[in-house]
Amino acid sequence: MIAEGAANDAGAVLGAESMSSGNAVFPPPDDPEPRDRQPFGVLTPNPPLPEGHPGANGQRFFTIQRVNGNGANGKNDGVSGGHRHTLEESDRVKKNSVQRYLLKEAREKKKASSVRAMSTQNQPSQKTYHTKATGLAALTVSNHSSENELKLYGSCFCPFVQRVWIALEAKGIPYQYIEVDPYKKPQSLLEVNPRGLVPALRHGDWGSHESTVLLEYLEDLNTGPPLLPPGDAKLRAYCRLWADFINRNIVPNFYRVLQEQDEQKQISNAQELKDAFATLVNAADSQGPFFLGANISFVDVQVAPWIIRLSRVLKPYRAWPDPDAGSRWGAWVNAIEANEHVKATTSDDELYIDSYERYAQNRPNTSLLASAINSGRSLP
Repeated sequence: MIAEGAANDAGAVLGAESMSSGNAVFPPPDDPEPRDRQPFGVLTPNPPLPEGHPGANGQRFFTIQRVNGNGANGKNDGVSGGHRHTLEESDRVKKNSVQRYLLKEAREKKKASSVRAMSTQNQPSQKTYHTKATGLAALTVSNHSSENELKLYGSCFCPFVQRVWIALEAKGIPYQYIEVDPYKKPQSLLEVNPRGLVPALRHGDWGSHESTVLLEYLEDLNTGPPLLPPGDAKLRAYCRLWADFINRNIVPNFYRVLQEQDEQKQISNAQELKDAFATLVNAADSQGPFFLGANISFVDVQVAPWIIRLSRVLKPYRAWPDPDAGSRWGAWVNAIEANEHVKATTSDDELYIDSYERYAQNRPNTSLLASAINSGRSLP
């Protein structure tokens, strides 16, 4: 370390050329020794320090400079006074200051690291979709695991799969249920549907997909109780019309409510969904409790998966209200919930809460359907 007095002495020894000075750029006019001058505005390396300088061999060194305030003579004129302590004491003070700074910096880094760690620990882990049915649905899967020429490829949380599943149960058609992970598409599924979407149906050496198409196919097999009223072409067309209404209005609005992150838009989307359900109720048999009356039919099967997801998905994630007691809508919901074929294809509530969290948070790459809703495209 070089104190102020020593620095002045060193300046005399080192000479003017080694001192930081404007002479390096603007030489005085009477300079007796012309030298190469540094071009103005161009930075050049510092000149080498002469032998004997504390930093001549590349060592780090410190200088202590006085910050003049109230002068030593008490006149506040900046006149410097003498040292109040020795050079050794100055070195100690400077060293302690540096150490305190480094310790403070280390503490701040440790604190920031701890905060990040706590933030990560306190962040709730994201739920993921289920790949296996639970509850009564798991029992139904087990009962239909044997080899059969009619195979339904499905996933436990997919409402489109549940449409076909309910129909198979209601009609009593023998089938094999093959549970697949829709995000890890097996080759056997791709052979039926190259896009890998469920539901998909293989019947012998023939296969098809799309839930509404598959429901029509099961009707055309003429096996078990019919879901479309036989012998009444106009009423069958009426049912198909309202099945189309469900696909165009109820299904997309359900996902708009679930995926929307803005609360005000959630409210407006929920109102659109309520209006769509009200329109469907007004088209149904006035006595019910199902669409055509006392028995479950084609339109009920089309809408049932979304009705049961109102209480299991939209209620916990978007505060969807329960039906008004004694209302026609409430009677329909209760009939769907109590139907044995719907119950046989429905998993425990936790499966739906977990599997639909990604939709409720609108995570990227959730599904082709979710992406279509976000972009305003028609459903895949």
